[in-house]
Amino acid sequence: MLVTDVRPGEADLLLGHDTKPLEVCSLDGRVLDTVPAAARWTHSTLLAAVGARRRLIEDAGGADFYLGEQFIGSTEV
Repeated sequence: MLVTDVRPGEADLLLGHDTKPLEVCSLDGRVLDTVPAAARWTHSTLLAAVGARRRLIEDAGGADFYLGEQFIGSTEV
């Protein structure tokens, strides 16, 4: 769902974006929820934030996730 693995030669998608709000968007691009960063996002805190919105995501039929403008995952990946 979220990009949490970083392979050799790939950049960590959180770098430079880890203080931006998490946007949970419907698959057609509508913002469902915006979660401000209480501190720097980590993969663990992002997974927890997404998990806490599981019902919202299920009701929307899926979601895409962004930190600011940076795409970090989707239920469709």
